[in-house]
Amino acid sequence: MKLSSLIAISCLVSVPAWAQSRQWVVTKTEWTSTDEANFSSFVQALGRSKCNTVHKCITSSANPYRGSDPNDVQFYSDCADFPYFLRSYFAWKNGLPFSYVSSVRSVDADERKKNPPVLAPGETEKPLDSRYSSLGNYATGRTSLVPAPGKSLDFFSTMTRLQNIVFSGTLRIGPAATSKVANDFYSPAIKIGSIRPGTTIYDSNGHVAVIYDVLADGRALFFDAHPDNSV
Repeated sequence: MKLSSLIAISCLVSVPAWAQSRQWVVTKTEWTSTDEANFSSFVQALGRSKCNTVHKCITSSANPYRGSDPNDVQFYSDCADFPYFLRSYFAWKNGLPFSYVSSVRSVDADERKKNPPVLAPGETEKPLDSRYSSLGNYATGRTSLVPAPGKSLDFFSTMTRLQNIVFSGTLRIGPAATSKVANDFYSPAIKIGSIRPGTTIYDSNGHVAVIYDVLADGRALFFDAHPDNSV
């Protein structure tokens, strides 16, 4: 199907009255396969639009929900927040639940605690940076966006809190990491149908991107966000 056709269809999408303001009302208990497919289509359309800032991506004609957004807001994300931003925005517009890893600890810190380094006289212990931990991190906490009974969440204040918590180290969790807390991501099988629009790419150098298209020849196209809000 051509992109123009996708956009023409997406313009017909309607959202509940509560999603036409700042409210995030959770009306579903889980994401269905249809929700996941619709999310992939949403990400694909944004990526194909060639938008060059996060704000322009969301306010472009590629976004079927753009008409229900408040006029006085600026949409923002950097690289680490981008997959969370896209998924939470879609969840907001569709009454879907949302949860995310809100704290991590580096395996390096655990190893240092077990085997403290021997310091020379006058030498200070170098601080650890969980964005670049050599042994990776593991999740230690989750936040589930569950409003109080009869209440709703404000999407924009919720996103501000999320973006102040999530960072590239949140994604620096290897497939062998163990934790009592569920991870946000997993390592998919590299095969046809497994990688799709919405799949997140984590670069061990500390960068994050999101796949928006998979071509017939197997090439995966991705877009990413930056601190200056460019895409």
